[in-house]
Amino acid sequence: MRLKEISIKKLFGIFDHDIKLNIDRGITIVIGENGLGKTKILEMVEAFFKGEFYKLTNVEYDSFIFKFEDNVFWEINL
Repeated sequence: MRLKEISIKKLFGIFDHDIKLNIDRGITIVIGENGLGKTKILEMVEAFFKGEFYKLTNVEYDSFIFKFEDNVFWEINL
């Protein structure tokens, strides 16, 4: 089960992001202006996979979604 996309809705109450991961090359570059949440999303991904779920409650968002190659998805809602 390989992760293919990360989505977050209403990050900071404003931004919707869909990050499609380049699973063929194994490298994905995320580019955007300062303040859009790039670093925060990476911190949230790390917290989730480390089991530090309390860190996900310190950020304002509606849903945080992991989509996998086999069409399984995990969704976290606040």
